[in-house]
Amino acid sequence: MAIIEQIQTGRKFRKLIDESSRLWLRISFWTKASDVEFDDGETAETKLSNVENRIHDIVTSFQNGVNKIVNCLKGLGFTPATYRL
Repeated sequence: MAIIEQIQTGRKFRKLIDESSRLWLRISFWTKASDVEFDDGETAETKLSNVENRIHDIVTSFQNGVNKIVNCLKGLGFTPATYRL
């Protein structure tokens, strides 16, 4: 038998816990990145990890390009100033 459920997000509730002092308890429903699923079946945790890996690959590729340019300039007799990424 299939489970029929209704998912509700972004909600908070208040419950009166002390009527004499009008003290309310706020109850918020939060989730974890590993619980959030996208339409493609991946979790938010996985997607963020993939983005981090892509950014790392771009930085590495850029640094490799800079190194090639510096080495080319050195081969032509130029002495480039110190560089850092």
